[in-house]
Amino acid sequence: MLLDTGTANGLPIAVTCTYDPYPDTDFISVLRAWDLEGGHTLGGPVAAHEGGALGNQITELDGRTVAVTVGRGNASVRVWALGR
Repeated sequence: MLLDTGTANGLPIAVTCTYDPYPDTDFISVLRAWDLEGGHTLGGPVAAHEGGALGNQITELDGRTVAVTVGRGNASVRVWALGR
């Protein structure tokens, strides 16, 4: 599991990237954002990368909070909006 924490719109969050199904070799990374104050997910899980992810980082891009993930299979980089 890859994990990073940060804030989005002042809300403390965590972003996790897990594998489904694990430990199958044909797995897909699943991205989830969590409300750390409320203890629940923000929205549903998102399929992120076939073959897994190598990295997960919360950062700010053009004034918006985003999660950046890097795929293992093809080294693709994806940017996920976390705030409004």
